[in-house]
Amino acid sequence: MKYHDREIFVFGEVLFDIFDGERKLGGAPFNVAYNLHMQGVSPRFISRVGADELGSDILNFLKRNEMAANLVGVDDSLDTGQVIVSLNEGEPSYDIRRDVAYDHIECDGVDFADTFVYYGTLASRSEKSRDALLNILNSKGVRTFYDVNLRNDNWSIGLVRDLAHYADSIKLNIDELNIVAGAVCPNETTEGKCRGLMKAFDISEVYVTCGSEGALLVDRNGMILSEEYPVKHLKDTVGAGDAFSSVIIKAILSGQDRLTALNTAAYYAARICSLHGALTENKEFYSGIKEDIDAVFKK
Repeated sequence: MKYHDREIFVFGEVLFDIFDGERKLGGAPFNVAYNLHMQGVSPRFISRVGADELGSDILNFLKRNEMAANLVGVDDSLDTGQVIVSLNEGEPSYDIRRDVAYDHIECDGVDFADTFVYYGTLASRSEKSRDALLNILNSKGVRTFYDVNLRNDNWSIGLVRDLAHYADSIKLNIDELNIVAGAVCPNETTEGKCRGLMKAFDISEVYVTCGSEGALLVDRNGMILSEEYPVKHLKDTVGAGDAFSSVIIKAILSGQDRLTALNTAAYYAARICSLHGALTENKEFYSGIKEDIDAVFKK
């Protein structure tokens, strides 16, 4: 599906999160692509998996859910990504395996001019995938959304700086905002930190998720805050930020007003927290969210 004549690409990792031995499909960019798909948008997902059982499971998932897989490469020598997830009162921490297939993403021969591209930080930890991403971001007329998603020991402030320079819109959680702004443009207030990032990297919009306190947007028109949406039946917060990003991306490309978009994204993210893991193949779960959003938020 195209919005405003822009084809949508999502670049980055797809992997399996391991919760106490239980496998859950994930990876922030993949979560975003899947949530977009569940909202009626069809992005082209760019990644790489291993020629192993986990890689086959991912490709079968894409096929089963009618998601485009032609830009997901298969690596004969590297394993599919895995992450060991530990939960403390629902909050995740991650032990991320290194030198895996998504560290070697390739996407030669694709024209990215005048497209929309989502990207994060983790897949750019390796030179191979970083070079592939930068080639995309340097394409003519590309519109970009950078979802920072800092993961311990898999980023540097220099890498974040490099990636932020390509961003039209950027999304961070409140902890990430404090870390990145503290290193780039120290300021006492949340709005001041956001404006510092906008100035430092020529960014148009900064989205910040604040957990149970909702979310906020700072742009050239000011700052707006979402409503707070309590989570019913909390399982964990894995994938909530990715769900938020997917709603904002759809809003950007469809021209939806930002206050409605911010509230819709915050609500959607809260609903995702009722899942164990970032996603489900139960289509009724997403259709239920859509029905609620149509009833409450659409004008």
